[in-house]
Amino acid sequence: MVADEVDSKDYYDEIGDVNNKFDLYWAGWGPDWPSADTVIPPLFDGRLIAPDSSDTMLFDDPAVNAEIDRINAETDLAQQDKDWAALDKTIMGQAPIIPWVDLRQVSLYGPGLGGVHLGFIGTVYPLDVYVK
Repeated sequence: MVADEVDSKDYYDEIGDVNNKFDLYWAGWGPDWPSADTVIPPLFDGRLIAPDSSDTMLFDDPAVNAEIDRINAETDLAQQDKDWAALDKTIMGQAPIIPWVDLRQVSLYGPGLGGVHLGFIGTVYPLDVYVK
């Protein structure tokens, strides 16, 4: 494996390219409301693969796409939750994804510091920080 650093200002352009050169990269996603339909379809519906789409791992399985449609048509929300959980288990058995972290962070700093800027994942780069 060869690590290839990408400048944070170009990161999403790089991973959003459908012909990107990466096998593995860090990305994040969070649900807009407490339902898997805000996670599974945007990340794993292969019909959404396009430049700068949310399916940056280029996952496309016709059976998964069909199951997304079936679950979205389900009117019983309790059953829908069960079906999303089952589909999640199926996807995790084949998708190029490693669920890693639930990032929660607070960054505090004051006027006595310079060089403070947030990176693409919301963290302060400590190597750039200096005391004024």
